[in-house]
Amino acid sequence: MPGMLFLLGCALHAIRTPEASYPQTDGELLVAGLEAPVTVYRDAYGVPHIRAESERDLWFTVGFVHAQDRLFQMDLVRRLGSGRMAAWFGSMATDFDAFMQSLELDAKVAERLPDADPELVAVGDAYTAGINAGAASLPALPAEYRVLGVDWEPWKRTDALATSIINSWILSENAPKELITLLLADRLDADTATALWRWDPDSPPVDPYWDELRTWDIGGLDTPFQGLVEFLWGVHDPSASNNWAVAGERSADGSPILANDPHLLQMVPSVWHIYEGRGGDVHTAGATLAGTPFPASGHNEQVAWGVTNVMADYVDLAVVERVGDTGYVLAGEEKTLRFVEVEVEVAGEKQPARRTIAWTELGPVITRLEGTHLVALRWNLFETRDDTAQMWFEIQKSETVHDVMEAAERPSILSQNLVSADTSGHIGWQIFGSLPKRVGFSGRVPYPASDPAYGWDGFLTDLPGQLDPDVGYVRTANAQPDGESDPYRLSTAFMPAWRHDRIAEVLSASNQHTPGSMAALQQDVHDAHAAHEVPRFLGYVSAPLTGEAERCRATLAAWDFQATVESEGMAVWAVFQEELLRIAVLDELGELGHRLYTAAAISGRSVLDGDVERFLDDPATDVETALANTCRQLPAGTTWGGIHPLRIRHPFSDESKLLESWSMPEVPWPGSHQTVNQAGYSFFEDHFETTWMASLRVITPLSDVGAATFSYPGGQSGQPAHPHSQDLFAPFVAGEQLPLWFHDDDVIANAVETLRLVPAQ
Repeated sequence: MPGMLFLLGCALHAIRTPEASYPQTDGELLVAGLEAPVTVYRDAYGVPHIRAESERDLWFTVGFVHAQDRLFQMDLVRRLGSGRMAAWFGSMATDFDAFMQSLELDAKVAERLPDADPELVAVGDAYTAGINAGAASLPALPAEYRVLGVDWEPWKRTDALATSIINSWILSENAPKELITLLLADRLDADTATALWRWDPDSPPVDPYWDELRTWDIGGLDTPFQGLVEFLWGVHDPSASNNWAVAGERSADGSPILANDPHLLQMVPSVWHIYEGRGGDVHTAGATLAGTPFPASGHNEQVAWGVTNVMADYVDLAVVERVGDTGYVLAGEEKTLRFVEVEVEVAGEKQPARRTIAWTELGPVITRLEGTHLVALRWNLFETRDDTAQMWFEIQKSETVHDVMEAAERPSILSQNLVSADTSGHIGWQIFGSLPKRVGFSGRVPYPASDPAYGWDGFLTDLPGQLDPDVGYVRTANAQPDGESDPYRLSTAFMPAWRHDRIAEVLSASNQHTPGSMAALQQDVHDAHAAHEVPRFLGYVSAPLTGEAERCRATLAAWDFQATVESEGMAVWAVFQEELLRIAVLDELGELGHRLYTAAAISGRSVLDGDVERFLDDPATDVETALANTCRQLPAGTTWGGIHPLRIRHPFSDESKLLESWSMPEVPWPGSHQTVNQAGYSFFEDHFETTWMASLRVITPLSDVGAATFSYPGGQSGQPAHPHSQDLFAPFVAGEQLPLWFHDDDVIANAVETLRLVPAQ
């Protein structure tokens, strides 16, 4: 008890004195590890602007300011990626940690190190040293460490891999649908599974072998894999991001403009950290993920770039036949399982927890070792060299769009659309990533890996892209790639083209685009999906209807399809889809099946957008019932903003009322799954709280990259209650773009703090 009281006292002290760990950002500071003095200017929003003599000291200082601003966030991500969460959070994370540790990623990195680019290794070493120096410079560890009663451990260069691993898993698009189909195998024959997952009639149906495979005796999910699913899949679909670039012939000043707004789950601290810096021959600015040095959305002096999720499918579930207790058949040959034993440190436990995970040659077994067949996880992470960091390193030094597109040819465990523009007037788009070349199957459902007719034949080498297209723009929005003759070799889970087409509609309507018109498009809330689908569903019923059903029908009929916070029509449309979806699939799938399905289905990409009549007994009656149920839930006058709030919360704030102030203020939020200003929500939940949304907005005019702007919903500092922990939130909510100072004169003129870092002797 005295120990518990002591920890409680430490936590309360940390909550009440968060400023004890605030970094020094003005004056002079002696720093071990620098080769020469460095100046860090910070503007009114706390954005660091670094001036170093060498490239090495630039990357060192990027690590230093990341540690000043985001130490706990970086630490949390590396623990996720390396499987060391239970040491902080206890037994709830044990199984997740066991699975992640079984991946043996440190050993894989060590194997590849001799082949790594020495320049990139030097960057990684400098960045790592900077992080550790930044951590050492803090007067105390950030408040979260003190609340948990844990310490900081020095950063290792390999820790940066954690961000790529987590993002690769979260952004893998079809894997959740494969898993859900496997869990519902007894209810989902091939025809039913096709109807549930195939909203695009041009995409391939569920593979014919599924009707046999689903009858095989397969054990339930193994406990460590369940831990992975619970921690990293959650119930929300990674459903959006936009980027585009217009060529000079479509801009008012005759030069390209690039816009990027990646959409992700929101958190406190915010996903992104903005920086600008010069050192040696490198001068870049943009948005970094804390724990990695290179901006994924940004620019140098000649080129701007930005990324969106391809929605590619690079994770498969492979089903293999068992042979005895430890054998299995892979591609017609008998193999022996490999067993990986791990020890997981658990907070509050004297002894580590021990787990054993079985591995096939394809990947870890995710089902229990019982029945006639096992399921293995096949992920490109296990089979390709990951040169993502090398790609970003080369992009920092690119001089043309062609250089960016060439860098994108490198193998990567991520797959994204990379859009770029340069000061010479070129624009381009290129998909990057290591995507499997599947043989014999589509990837929609688990495949029979014991049969040599099915498998991977290496990775695709001719991924889609465009350079200076005649239309005068490139754009991506997670939809089927433009100009690709066989897009479904990349994925069967693209987003429908509503945002993609809306962006094209607006871009093609003018030859006088400006950064202002790009900002307006990023905030566009026209729901083209609703404009197409509402008349279809209302066509099933005859007006007027009776009672509550008529009120909701009339509201939808009068709606202008703008998903504003004041819109009643958007509120009705969201609830109506949820109600009709339940009517459509509940009898077929049962209560559990309905819950699992709604964990992956979203507005615009569900059975409602495909052959819905197959699931409705009487479409007219079912639509009327859904309308009536909707208006019973929504009192007259209910607006979209009234049921669709934006709540961006610190992970600790749900644990104590004392920590409420660490979260962002709650605000009503516009947009839907299918608006350019995307603001998704989950059918799985019992509310319509905003989930996936714009995590960042960046606009770069190539006529003057120094006029680039940014906005994101949070603040530069991850230190709770710091003046820069929330000050970017209000401008983002107001739709404002903020200057990302780049030129020396602008940086110095707008500096409110100047920190001189001096090498310690």
